[in-house]
Amino acid sequence: KYWDAYAYFSLLEKEYPDFSKNDEVRLRSAICLEKLYMYDKSIEKYNQTKKLYIDDNYEDERKIVGGADLGLLRIFRQHADSQKVLDQFNLLKKSQAYDSLKEHGWYELGQFYMDKEDWFSAIDALNNIQFEHPDYPFAQYSIAICKTALEKPLRDLIPIFNEVLSFDAKTPEQWEINYKANYALGCIYYEMNKYKEAQGYLAEIPASSAIYYDALVVLGWARFKSRLWNDCRKVAEVMQNCNIPDVQAEGYILEGYALLNDSTMIQNRSKTLPRSVQQIEKANEVLPTLNYFLNLDKAEIDVKIDSIVKEVSSLINKYHNDLDSNSE
Repeated sequence: KYWDAYAYFSLLEKEYPDFSKNDEVRLRSAICLEKLYMYDKSIEKYNQTKKLYIDDNYEDERKIVGGADLGLLRIFRQHADSQKVLDQFNLLKKSQAYDSLKEHGWYELGQFYMDKEDWFSAIDALNNIQFEHPDYPFAQYSIAICKTALEKPLRDLIPIFNEVLSFDAKTPEQWEINYKANYALGCIYYEMNKYKEAQGYLAEIPASSAIYYDALVVLGWARFKSRLWNDCRKVAEVMQNCNIPDVQAEGYILEGYALLNDSTMIQNRSKTLPRSVQQIEKANEVLPTLNYFLNLDKAEIDVKIDSIVKEVSSLINKYHNDLDSNSE
């Protein structure tokens, strides 16, 4: 609830200008604005945080000013020209900020190089993040992506994704990158025709994960390739009952193919063949819905997002005007 948090931080700074924690209040206000995609206002607040920093506590300075410099780097990485990003990174690197904040900076620099498709520079930057750092699994996953872009052999990616899995995930984001690594390893072993290993990794991904259904598709076909017909059909049933058109269609096709190839059901061909045809027909019925989703106008979506951002910006300006005029 970044909007609510920002409102309270702004009110606190306005009503209690001598509050001893106002340096941190300003930093957290800037973070809220960043999370709300109000980048121009967030940049102003980060710079204000640095300019108005008055605490003579060295440790607090490393956290507050360093945090502001990292916040500026996060925003510049997405929206600024290359030189501005590099200048901000070097400013953070040479500052008195905590080493953990600087390692966050290396991660942002790695993402910046990935956006530029400078894969070697990205790998060099990301390798600066140590195993104990919370960004480590994300850095290792990104290194694997870089090496995929460099067309490295699939077997070279296995130890990198296993590094992701070796990290002791604690946050929801860390667990999700763990699941993505499981999915990647499942796909790699599938491509290497090692279906047992593929199933082992893919089965680790829970239904709560954003990539659950992607993993389910590969798991279903891995079981098909392994001739595990009952298990294959169980996966197909779950796929058919989801609300994602392409996964639904894949589920119908998977069941249809499994019925056709299951030699244990050869005595029941009079039942399985019509069922197989029926499932393929259902897949064809789903495809027009899928085509609709594939042809959504991205430009139209971007316009709607911009409209929402402008509306939030207007609310923030009104809120500050109300504060300045002592309005409730």
